[in-house]
Amino acid sequence: MKFAMTKEELERLVDALRRDEDCEEGGDGSFTVDLYEPEPVVSLELYPEKNGYSITAAALMDYSEELDGWYMRDRIRDEEGLRAIDRRLRERFLGA
Repeated sequence: MKFAMTKEELERLVDALRRDEDCEEGGDGSFTVDLYEPEPVVSLELYPEKNGYSITAAALMDYSEELDGWYMRDRIRDEEGLRAIDRRLRERFLGA
């Protein structure tokens, strides 16, 4: 799902993602982003595009003591869930 942003907002978002320890930039220009606060924990993949970005995958995450790590619980595919992730991204990385 694509989310519109101004060129300035997109530049600020990409800069913030590159500096954040919970984000990883892929060789294809994508970012894998883990949002731990506020709960629920979400992991997503986004691609910056002209005039915004697209979320191409998103999932709720749970922590396993047994595995000593995070694992994917449920995929997020519904429009409302993806819009909520967009709001969280803007709050965290743009202060919006």
